[in-house]
Amino acid sequence: MKTATYITQYKKLSKQQLLDACALCHSDTTNKSFNTLFKFDIGDRFNQYSVTNLTEKDAKDLDIQ
Repeated sequence: MKTATYITQYKKLSKQQLLDACALCHSDTTNKSFNTLFKFDIGDRFNQYSVTNLTEKDAKDLDIQ
């Protein structure tokens, strides 16, 4: 039986890596992208790909735990 060797296990990611992975799809759609998001790999920093347009007031309303 073959074993998958290149699949990332979420339980091994740091909190920041989890947030970055979720932000890939669930971030503000008005973000300015630097690189194509299709090149994002789990473990990459999302801020290397995009910058948010959220204001400080908007950020307080985010539901991130």
